Parts: sequence; structure tokens; C-alpha cells
Amino acid sequence: MSEVINNRQQRIEIMKSLIRQLHAGTAEERVKAQLEAVLDEADYSDVFRMEVQLIQEGIPAENIQKLCDTHTRVLKKHLDLTETPETIPGHPAHTLIQENRELTKATGRIRVLIEGLNALPDDEDATEPVRAIQQLLNDLTDVDKHYRRKEYLLFPYFEKNNLPGPPTVMWGKHDEARALLRQTIAGLQETASMSAGEAKAYALFTITPAIEAIDDMVYKEEKILLPTALDLLTDQDWYDISLQSEEYGYCLYAPEFLWTPEGGVTAETANRRHPAGGSRCQPAVSRWRS
Repeated sequence: MSEVINNRQQRIEIMKSLIRQLHAGTAEERVKAQLEAVLDEADYSDVFRMEVQLIQEGIPAENIQKLCDTHTRVLKKHLDLTETPETIPGHPAHTLIQENRELTKATGRIRVLIEGLNALPDDEDATEPVRAIQQLLNDLTDVDKHYRRKEYLLFPYFEKNNLPGPPTVMWGKHDEARALLRQTIAGLQETASMSAGEAKAYALFTITPAIEAIDDMVYKEEKILLPTALDLLTDQDWYDISLQSEEYGYCLYAPEFLWTPEGGVTAETANRRHPAGGSRCQPAVSRWRS
């Protein structure tokens, strides 16, 4: 057992060293190549511990965030084995998962429309399918409610348990997805018409990165964040989150049931309903984002 623990910490120390090299200015591609070699022998719990330790040691979350997608890509063969958690309707985790289903339905429809664009001659008018894509992108802006509930209701429990690192990195990825979506929609709003050739280029370089950012977050959430959160939080914690969720709104889905823990709730928790705009578990915003 001690050998396993030692090997794990050795891997973590190597990964931390590589992240520090990136922070010091080493070429990103070189660091990625070395990191991939180490991560091939790791599981996500190693990466989780690494991120926690680096944040505690003062490395900016932005530097860790740069390699977040590399972590996921290299560990995918491990993460694919992690099943999406089974939860009860009305439970906040169940609601997040159902929202993810609606988000991926929308990104899937956009991909189908992009395939249709790619089949058109470059000089053909593509304004109609582009507007259909634009409407679906507008629907996807509802993801902000999903992210805000995670950021303001779920992430503080990681900080409470001295595990702020991974949520800090994930918050940064939320911001990336929001920015890509906002920029993509703005570009379409500024265009009165678009040929198929123009639409293909816009889809390749702008629309696709935006929907990939959303799909990637769904994957990280269901394979990494929610399994960890379900182990970390108590039923009382989840009930507390459920009482506040409506203050932030829901994303393309609204829970049909009110979830209550099997063992009941304490009188203190049951009575702690706050009016809209007031949250009982606000994070230290200065730590989570600038």
C-alpha cells in the first residue's frame, strides 16, 4: 500500500513540476507532450490532487486551466469507464444531468445543420440554415444558469472542504464556453446573409469551437465533477442547494419533483429559504474569479 501511495505522490510531483515549467515560460507543446506521458499512468484522482496542491502552492489557476483539456483527453480511456451517476428526480445532481441532455440535444442539432451546410455548393445562399443554427445557439445561452448554479451553490462546498483547485479551473472553462458562445452569436447578428462557403468557414472556426466547449464541459461534469461531489456532499448539503436553485433558474429543463433526503432534513435547513438574490452559501468571489 505504501508503495502505491508513494508512486501516486511521485506522479503528482512530476505533474506539478511540468505545470511549473509552463508557468515559467516553457513551450506549451513541449510541456503537453511530457504531461501526456505521465498522465497515461494516472487516474483523475491524481490530477485532482495535483490541482489542489498547485492552487495551495500559489500557481495561478489560469496556468492549470491551459492544460485542462489535455488532462481530459489523455485520461479519456479511464474517464469513459466512469458511468454517469444515478440520481433521483428532483435531486440537484439529477437536474444538472437532465440539463446536460438538453444541451447536447441542441449541440447535436447544430452539428446536423452544419453537415447540411457542408453539402451545399459554396455559392448557394445559406442564410436560412444559418438562422436555424443561430436560434439553437440562442437557446444554448441558457447554459449560464446551469454554470451559475454550479459556481455559486456547488463549488463553495469544495472550498469548505479545502478542495478549491478543480472548481477554480472549471469556472475558468465555464467562462471560456460563455465567451465563445457570446462571440459566435454576435458574429451572426452582424451578418444579414451568408453564402454556403462563408457559412462553412464560420462553422469550422467559430460555431464548432463554441459547441465543443459546451459538450466538453458536459463530459467533465458527468465524469469528474458530479461523481466527486456526490461523494463529498451530504444529503443535507444537496437539500440546501435544492432550496436555492430557483434563485438562479434552470437551463432548458425544470425539475418536476421536489427532492427530500430519505432521512428527512433538520429544522434549521428546512427553514433557511432565502428570497431571490440572497444565497446562504456564497463563495469568496475574489478567490474564484477575477
